[in-house]
Amino acid sequence: MELDVVTSEEGAAEVTRRVTSGVNDAAQSTPERGRGIRAKKAMLLSGVFLTLFGLASSTKEFLGCITLPIDGIFYMFGTTSHIALAFFLDISKYFIMAGVFLTVTSLIFFYPFRPDAKLNVHFKKWNTWKKRRLVFQFFVLSLIMLHIGLVALGKSKVPSICPLSFAELGNAGVFGASALFWASIFALVFVFGRALCGWACVYTPVQEQATNVLKAIGKSPTKKKIGKKWIIYVLTALFWTSFVVNVAKNARSLSFGWANGLDVGTYWLFFSGLLTIFPITVLLTHYLGSRFFCKYLCPLGGTMSIYNKFGLLKMRLHKEKCTDCQLCAANCQMGVDIPKYAAAGSRSIADGNCIVCGDCVDVCPKDAITFAFGR
Repeated sequence: MELDVVTSEEGAAEVTRRVTSGVNDAAQSTPERGRGIRAKKAMLLSGVFLTLFGLASSTKEFLGCITLPIDGIFYMFGTTSHIALAFFLDISKYFIMAGVFLTVTSLIFFYPFRPDAKLNVHFKKWNTWKKRRLVFQFFVLSLIMLHIGLVALGKSKVPSICPLSFAELGNAGVFGASALFWASIFALVFVFGRALCGWACVYTPVQEQATNVLKAIGKSPTKKKIGKKWIIYVLTALFWTSFVVNVAKNARSLSFGWANGLDVGTYWLFFSGLLTIFPITVLLTHYLGSRFFCKYLCPLGGTMSIYNKFGLLKMRLHKEKCTDCQLCAANCQMGVDIPKYAAAGSRSIADGNCIVCGDCVDVCPKDAITFAFGR
């Protein structure tokens, strides 16, 4: 094999020029290529988001509990998200059309097809408390379905007790079954902590299954934190400020009655709401982390987090068994820094974000965390 050896000054200069030129071209193309990749990803993400947002806003469920975090703003102006954002129901199909167009276009023209690419899906085995929590969540959904059925058959006149029923009617000075129900929930925090958030909220199984789906394809939503915990307290303050102001405005015409409340929805609304809200929940969970709604948006959860540490039901820490493996923190849906409490010698996790779900109990290899009543 023959090798070409550069012997002349002109040849060496030419080699140097080519090498230098290549390095400069690479240096110039790298930022441009990076911008191009970011633009492609932005286009794809925009398309997926618009599609899923359109799907989610195609049912009235979107204008229920999901828009509750921003209702405090609308209440200030004498309206509700139900009224102000009702147009989303009419234009949702255009969001879907635009989203599908952007998604398909970006996939066809900008992303190379890899026939050898494989998606590995592996659902991990569920441990004790995750299974129990799922069973209880389906029990709650079954109770809601029973309520819907009894009302449809004319066997019950109990109105809706959802957060929207409490919030919208309360701002109008009307209080009924929903107000009594939520007053009881807020009071029970002193006993069970934020168990409602971990076990009984309708949006709980949707968020948890979104996390499970992402984990099954190798993502880690429990490790993602946007670090903006103050957002939930701003939304909570807006919600209760508007609530108190509007109740004061209607002080002379307050109405109390068990039958006061919004009408109970249909089975179609209930199931279609859960199904259409799930895809966008998966997307938002991927980018904002597990339980993003509970951590950053829900004003009711934000209210309970303020005094949650005074609840009797807690996760008890046994420091003598702890090996500081960090598994509890890595698997906490709410991003609670559990090892911090263990290192400080705390007997229990007195954190506003703890929803006593039991995931930390499931993953602890030394049984250093247990459920317990009392401090």
